[in-house]
Amino acid sequence: MKLFHKTYPCTSSESSGSLFILHGLFGMLDNWHNMARRFSEHFDVITVDQRNHGQSPHADTMSFEEMVEDLAELMNHLKIEKAHILGHSMGGKVVMKFADIHPDKIEKLIVVDIAPRKYKSGHTTYFEAFRTIDFSQCKSRKDADVALANVEENAGIRQFLLKNLERGDSGYKLKLNLKPIEAFYPKMIDTLGFQWLINTPTLFFVR
Repeated sequence: MKLFHKTYPCTSSESSGSLFILHGLFGMLDNWHNMARRFSEHFDVITVDQRNHGQSPHADTMSFEEMVEDLAELMNHLKIEKAHILGHSMGGKVVMKFADIHPDKIEKLIVVDIAPRKYKSGHTTYFEAFRTIDFSQCKSRKDADVALANVEENAGIRQFLLKNLERGDSGYKLKLNLKPIEAFYPKMIDTLGFQWLINTPTLFFVR
């Protein structure tokens, strides 16, 4: 799968290598724009829309193994043999699995806001909202925000979720491919299994 991505060339005279950034559930590469600009002071940064998210292609299936191979394919396309890789939330589990399957392609690993353990379901309300709200009837993002406020009172979280909308023929429609994401969700929050002992230098940021 050819993932949509954005490159931030290193702004210093000496780059420390390439850094890939993978977003979390319901996210997209734009979420990391400001941090990518900061990181580009030291690295050539590549932010990525994962499958079924943002501007990347939709697929009927979704698994950690498939997302790992999506990233490997992108690295091959960009002719990058080895890179630093950062993953947030869902993206954090993807990059941990990447280290299990392609340890030779990683310099160092950074995992943000997640561990390889099992988590309680915490996004059911959002899946239901995306399924049941008829965003095509919304004439503005304000209308969509009001509709989403019935299930999420936090304005910051609503703005994050509403980035998944784009204008359709009438009103708005979802950018993300909801059905396979929701089908994958139980596996996403389950314990992550590994084939090997991972020796990749890794930094965890877990609250």
